[in-house]
Amino acid sequence: GQRLASFHGAASPVGTPPMSARFARPTLWFLLDTEGTVRDGRSVQAEFLQLRSEQFLGRRLRDVIPLPLQDALDEALQRVLREGVARIAYRLQTPAGQRWIEADLVHLMSTQQIVATITDATADHQAHATQERLDGFVALLMRLAGRFINLPLPALDAAVDAALADTGRF
Repeated sequence: GQRLASFHGAASPVGTPPMSARFARPTLWFLLDTEGTVRDGRSVQAEFLQLRSEQFLGRRLRDVIPLPLQDALDEALQRVLREGVARIAYRLQTPAGQRWIEADLVHLMSTQQIVATITDATADHQAHATQERLDGFVALLMRLAGRFINLPLPALDAAVDAALADTGRF
């Protein structure tokens, strides 16, 4: 069967950074047969799995992933063969902490193989959570500012107390 070496090691056009520099997120690529057996693999900064892609060769992907993900992988393999693409997003506990992992599967109909791209999306999830918290804080500030517009002086103390309570809950 085809191998990923031609994909991963493809020459970059002049002025284009090498493949590893273009992928900011740690990524593993696997070439699977339609039964889910790993036929080839490559990685870029994929220490999050604590295994090299070569350690998966000849093994069913289902047999090397955590037990709680096996059913989701089976469903994704069925879906990719039926629809051409599938995605699994999950959390993985590692010694370095919890990681957010995204796995995309694409069926290559011409070769009856599946390309699985497994990416550590932890930094993206953390950035999204930080942005949501910042958005919530800005919304709180806007609500607080709105409380004091045209507020009669006798009501100021109660409004400040309520604003401080809201701020403390944030």
